[in-house]
Amino acid sequence: MLNSRGKISFVRHLFGKKTYRLVFSFLLIVGCANGLSAQTQSDYQELVAYNAWANEQILEWLISEPELWDREVTSSFSSIYSTVAHIYAAEYGWLRTVLQQDWEQPEEDLLPMSLANHLKSKSQEWIEAIDEMRDGQFAENRGSYTVAQIIRHVCNHSTYHRGQLITMGRQLGLENPPQTDIVRYLREAQ
Repeated sequence: MLNSRGKISFVRHLFGKKTYRLVFSFLLIVGCANGLSAQTQSDYQELVAYNAWANEQILEWLISEPELWDREVTSSFSSIYSTVAHIYAAEYGWLRTVLQQDWEQPEEDLLPMSLANHLKSKSQEWIEAIDEMRDGQFAENRGSYTVAQIIRHVCNHSTYHRGQLITMGRQLGLENPPQTDIVRYLREAQ
């Protein structure tokens, strides 16, 4: 079995230096980099900051046409509104879990602009919560999952549904969707 250094050399050899960086970044995002690098508070800070940035990008694009939010579209959820509400409810509930509070449903029946602002605010609360944590806390259990697993789940969950929102927006005639890939965020954050 390869040690961490051997795994890194193997991946570099297999993919080349540039592709290695992208593959390694992807592995960190999905939490599969065990043995390659230990994830620290700064890794989770970067991940939740990316999530907040990507949510901001997609919401700014969608809020330009709030009348489209209730139009029915074929997807996991029947509208842009219900998809954004689902992302918000998940970020809301999982943050409460991380903070060791009871899971509860957030406020419902918000207007599109208000819902967008609530999601942006909740994404910022994730950043603040992670800023206050220390490395050892990410391994602590919150029910069946560690804090680290919950963070990765929330960010992956939001990414999945942002992809659906782009498809929904396009089906409804919105053009020029934002690019919300993490590598774009990392370039802009430099």
